[in-house]
Amino acid sequence: MRRTIGRSGTGWTRWLFGRAVLTALLYIAAFTVVGGVIVLAGRSHLGYVLGQIVDRPVVARVKFESINKAQTESSMEDAWAQEPSVYNLNESYFTQLRGELNGLITLAVQEKSIDQISIERREQLVLDGETLQELNQYVQDGKPTEQWIELVNQLDRGLAAMAVLTKADADRERTTKATKIRIRIPRGPAVDPESLDADLPVAVRYDEKERADTILYHAGDPTSLENNVADLARPFVGIEQVVVALVMSIGEPTYRYDDEETQRRRAAAADEALPVYRTFEPNDVLVGVGYDEPAIINESDLEILAKERAEYEAALGTWKMGGTAGSIGIVALIALGLWIYFCAYYPRIVQNSMRGLAITVLLLCCQALALGLTRTNPQLVYAAALLPTLLAAIILAIAYDQRFALTVGAIHALLVTFTLELSLPFALVLIAGVATAVGQLDDVRHRSKLVKVGLATGFAMAAAVVLVGLYDRPLLQPGQHVRIARDALLALATGFVAGLFVQGILPAIERIFHVTTSMTLKELNDASHPLLRRLAERAPGTYQHSLTIAEMAESAAETVGCSGLLCRVGAMYHDIGK
Repeated sequence: MRRTIGRSGTGWTRWLFGRAVLTALLYIAAFTVVGGVIVLAGRSHLGYVLGQIVDRPVVARVKFESINKAQTESSMEDAWAQEPSVYNLNESYFTQLRGELNGLITLAVQEKSIDQISIERREQLVLDGETLQELNQYVQDGKPTEQWIELVNQLDRGLAAMAVLTKADADRERTTKATKIRIRIPRGPAVDPESLDADLPVAVRYDEKERADTILYHAGDPTSLENNVADLARPFVGIEQVVVALVMSIGEPTYRYDDEETQRRRAAAADEALPVYRTFEPNDVLVGVGYDEPAIINESDLEILAKERAEYEAALGTWKMGGTAGSIGIVALIALGLWIYFCAYYPRIVQNSMRGLAITVLLLCCQALALGLTRTNPQLVYAAALLPTLLAAIILAIAYDQRFALTVGAIHALLVTFTLELSLPFALVLIAGVATAVGQLDDVRHRSKLVKVGLATGFAMAAAVVLVGLYDRPLLQPGQHVRIARDALLALATGFVAGLFVQGILPAIERIFHVTTSMTLKELNDASHPLLRRLAERAPGTYQHSLTIAEMAESAAETVGCSGLLCRVGAMYHDIGK
């Protein structure tokens, strides 16, 4: 018999492997995993957003380099401004010039006497009989001589080398930072690019040269331009004045500004400008605080903070896993503490897996909600982080009792503070709100009670925010007093909103946690309740008996400190089965 009947296990082994303990361990593991993921999600966030006001300086933890955005933009602007303007050869000018010069040869061939030329034409070309005779030296067999062709080419090259621009272009070039201009000459023109004083040739569709000019001529400045044209016309022996007059009569620039190509090259030069880096040493201030005006996070600050965080995590190496393990371990300790408390004082939660599931889901959802709301706008932390914990505490106070809600609410306050990496003073504000809300929820008989609880909680948290702000905030910084007042108002509004919200979802709380609040008991005790009316109509004696028992039960319960309303309702319905 002793061989076939197994020995019963010891008491502690039966307890250890019991269903309740295994359920508790399962929920501890689930809480640790999900809560740890939420904490890690919070820690992975930079913690700063655009437009956020900084109360305390942010310092570097490691040495790193970051692009100096302001200096880099300045460098790009300099590169853009120093990029030479692009000018294309004015082919129509040289085509017209050659036509006019060849017209002189035609004139010399066709007109043998000066009298045959109109007075207007003679005045335009400063032409007389002597110069007309001199012009004939460049004619042979009715065609221009080789000397004439060479002189025309030489004049073309000289004019191209002068860089004659429009007045607007010349004025603009005198005011830019660029020390050169870039000229582009189509391949195969009369002008020889190699004859120009240039460097850095680029052969694309154009023969391109960069050149520096101390003087830029423009077509609207006839005095200086005419003197230089006269120098170019000296090889035209005997007809120098004719050539000068002909060139000056055209009145066009030798180069035209190419705005599209200039802007394209300047943009490319700006893009190719090397970024300017700034080196930060450990403990260097990344974002300072304002003393004349509030310090506000801008895009440049965010880039620096993100770079510092990336470099810090890279420097951690394998130690980064230690931070992850530590975060999850703290969540595990919180979960273990919660379930030890449940096992010691509320075994029905451990024995009923659905109750444990409801509490676990509630706490984790409130933790995630606090993280999500806070990361959306960190400036509203006194609303975003307070509301979820208040909701959890009020719901648990209604579903269980005040002691349970106070303990779990305080633990959840620490969890939220840890998740959001907030300070201890903030945790004190949160615990003050939890204690105030739970302390008033001994019995909820009227819907207005929740609104009053929320309002009182809001005032308590607002007072705590002011006290904590006076203790913890740098009061000499501009705007701190205003921000303390703003945070206090946010806390006040948060308490009020929490009361209103719980009032709206109260029926759902009763169904989820299988509890009956005093408001529902009052509705059941109402004589106009359909079931009690039917009882009074069909069994008036039983109804009167139940009413008498209800009075006695309520009085007795209140005498011994129990819920008189609950006993009264139970007595009213105890004979309903008859």
